[in-house]
Amino acid sequence: MVKRGLPAKQKATPAPSTPLKDHGPLYAAIRAAMTGSESMKAGDVALKVVNGGFATTNKAFHLEVGRRLAEMPDVAKSDAGTYALK
Repeated sequence: MVKRGLPAKQKATPAPSTPLKDHGPLYAAIRAAMTGSESMKAGDVALKVVNGGFATTNKAFHLEVGRRLAEMPDVAKSDAGTYALK
């Protein structure tokens, strides 16, 4: 018997859990800015990163920092929308 129609979709292979690794200077600057601090909003982290010497021309840098914070496994987000190192 010949099967007709589209082939069944294959399940996506989950990405393996990887330990923390260096993703670049922005990750290091974010971790340095958050070390020893209470929970902070993404905008406050971005301001502290720039004041710490990180050079950027991005006009929406706080949004980029927010995206990076969301994907960092060693950062926890609270219900109030603030971030803190675990």
